[in-house]
Amino acid sequence: MTPAPEPPARRRRVRKPHLVPAWLDRTQAAVIAGAILLPLLGVTLHERHAYAARAAGPSNEAMAEAALARAREACSVGDPVTAANEASRALAFNANLAPAWTQRGMAFTKQGNSDLALNDFTRALEIDPKSKMAYIQRGLLRHRAGDETGAASDLKAAMSIWPSNALAYMNRGIVKLETADLDGAVRDVEEAMGIDAWLVGPYSLRAEIRLELGDLAGARRDLAEWRVRESRSAPALAWHAELLRREGDLAGAARDCEKALDLQPSCAPALCFRGWVRLDLGLPDMALPDFDAALRFDRRCARALAGRGAVYARRGEAAAAKAALDEALSLHAGLVEARILRGIAEAVLGEREAAVADLESVMRSAPFRTDDHERIREALRRTD
Repeated sequence: MTPAPEPPARRRRVRKPHLVPAWLDRTQAAVIAGAILLPLLGVTLHERHAYAARAAGPSNEAMAEAALARAREACSVGDPVTAANEASRALAFNANLAPAWTQRGMAFTKQGNSDLALNDFTRALEIDPKSKMAYIQRGLLRHRAGDETGAASDLKAAMSIWPSNALAYMNRGIVKLETADLDGAVRDVEEAMGIDAWLVGPYSLRAEIRLELGDLAGARRDLAEWRVRESRSAPALAWHAELLRREGDLAGAARDCEKALDLQPSCAPALCFRGWVRLDLGLPDMALPDFDAALRFDRRCARALAGRGAVYARRGEAAAAKAALDEALSLHAGLVEARILRGIAEAVLGEREAAVADLESVMRSAPFRTDDHERIREALRRTD
């Protein structure tokens, strides 16, 4: 028997050597190839650098600026978590980008992380000692922490760097409003308007002050100016809703709150004022979730805390109402509505001296709100 022939030996496949070593990635290879070939083609040094930059992709500086722009956008639509994340991404690309430290500090402030915010503003000033916005934001933060000396120093520094800085005057106005110096707040706001007539903030702030004082006609004029400057602003619509509520047009107020929330679902003022509308409609159980939602987006929303106090008062829980109103006034001492409600709660609890003190404070700061003065007096009479 003839043995079967052996199968032919398989030819071994010889791998050709790589033209590019394995330790080089494609970007590095492109840069090296460009460095070798482009001079042979008569390309200039400037063109070679441009080629290398394109091959290497965006620079860290460009990536940092892009992330910072996204952080600012997130902050403008009321999303502090995304703003903080994008600012952190910017700092990962460029740790010496002072505006990114400031932006992240602002986002942390909105989230209630005061210590982290203070560190970020201070770091921004270490990098850029002339950063006006870092001084302004740190000044506001120090004021809210009770450090009035530090706050005054920071705001003064911002004004000395740029004497015609409308934002510095406006933010000093916020400090005065929150410390119940309403007249001083108006003066600073009007100074800011004189410097920059197109700045939105002073009109929104003066509208808020006028609403607290009971000057509804003046508030309407300021809100109209605000909406000229920002025609699709959710906060402007929210404050217009509050004006309508104060005027007694609850249906119109509710419509404006919904329009604001369609534009910006995270708009804390719109959620807060919708809660107040529902409270006025006799729906405290629907109002409370709105106040809670507003505080999730802005932990320093004093009006939402005051709203919680109003809900507790409607339920007959005077002690819980007073605690919520105390917290609201610790954040915003110029909040007249909260002081009125606290005076009533104090009268119910038998704290007559405290109730009278709140009544006198309201009469001084808002002399035209006579109906509200009578509400506290009536509560005191009922507990005689």
